[in-house]
Amino acid sequence: MYKMPEIEFTAKFLLKLAQLGFFATFVYWTVGGGTGGDATDFMMGALLTAGALSLFLSVPNARMAVTFALPVIVGVTMIATGQTEDAIWALFMVPMFGIPAYLPDMALGEPSLGLDDATMTQRLGIFYIIFAIFFIFMMMGITDIALDGEFTEDDGEDQVKYVVESTEQTLSQIALAMAVIGIVGFAMTAMMGMEMGPARPWHFGVLLAGCMAIGSYVFEVTMTGGITENPVEMLWALSIGGIFTLVPCIAYEGADS
Repeated sequence: MYKMPEIEFTAKFLLKLAQLGFFATFVYWTVGGGTGGDATDFMMGALLTAGALSLFLSVPNARMAVTFALPVIVGVTMIATGQTEDAIWALFMVPMFGIPAYLPDMALGEPSLGLDDATMTQRLGIFYIIFAIFFIFMMMGITDIALDGEFTEDDGEDQVKYVVESTEQTLSQIALAMAVIGIVGFAMTAMMGMEMGPARPWHFGVLLAGCMAIGSYVFEVTMTGGITENPVEMLWALSIGGIFTLVPCIAYEGADS
């Protein structure tokens, strides 16, 4: 019913840890960061915890459950409890949790996916780019900071506008450039098979990971005064950066690289 990952300092195990850390940060944010939440928040947190552990332990059908069953349960619960306007988040949960649920196993060539190598590689590239665009440009809002020097934080009840300092805006512009180069470079080397000197697909994953680290730093410096004020944000940056880097590394260089 499950398989305990072998604890070793390999790319494969580090990718499993990055996936677990990714979901763990969402569990923390879902239950209010330790400050409390309503019954729906705790229910969703419990479901996310179960999903994260199921993926870590390679429980059968865990990927399908996280990708489709979890959003359906959350959406139905929100509608049933009168939170109809927030039910739209159930749709966002499909790419938000579904893609990171599948990417590690696709990179490792998991036989249970039932895909041949060519199809696996093609779909991995598509999902990887969607994952990058979704988090960097849709969820993170790094573009607004880089271009306008401000961003809006929505806590569910009120919207708060933050204006960043010139240093943070410059860092955001660097992060945005890294994201664009990372996505385009990955598409060219991994999906189109183009040679770009010694550059490999995972090198562009490092650029995407760097973009997430810089973005997390800018957000925390602006909102709390320093990245050390919120260690969970550092876990988030490390986890999603690990996924961005290790997925193409394993997929195109091998699990033993």
